[in-house]
Amino acid sequence: MMRHPADQSLPRFIEPWLFARSRRIVSGAFDLHQSQELKAWAEADKPMQVYIEGYCDNDNKAYLKGQLNVSLSLTCQRCLQAMQWQADLPFDYLLLRSEAQEEQIEDGRETLVCADEEIDLAWFLEEEVLLAMPMIAKHDNCQLPIEQSRIAQTEAEAPQSPFAQLKDLMNNKE
Repeated sequence: MMRHPADQSLPRFIEPWLFARSRRIVSGAFDLHQSQELKAWAEADKPMQVYIEGYCDNDNKAYLKGQLNVSLSLTCQRCLQAMQWQADLPFDYLLLRSEAQEEQIEDGRETLVCADEEIDLAWFLEEEVLLAMPMIAKHDNCQLPIEQSRIAQTEAEAPQSPFAQLKDLMNNKE
């Protein structure tokens, strides 16, 4: 669960290195309708809840960690009906200044390359959600909507087996 002080407005940009060294915390609501990438799936009056904390470890390595609570309206790919996708998305990134530093990371930690002094927070949040979204959205227990009349119609339209026709020809010869 997210622990945070009273919600505040989220900044547009954060300086990740200063944020981590200062052990800053920010939390608040992110309106998904303001996101070009996510607005198609945004639910009315359900902003994403955001908590981000900066910290440094004993080796003075900078980190950003936090959690996103998001609810999106997706289309089930089985039944093509609307479905709600809710997720709690925790993250904990080791900050790096270049991609070359990633090769030196031996413990398999998630990394975030911050070559610039600022990160566009909206971009960061969008990317976290897009990476977590299901590739194929579907209800947990969903059935294809099949109408009985369609089944009967399909069976009636089914062509006869060519061997059945051959059998009819053989019977007619006799």
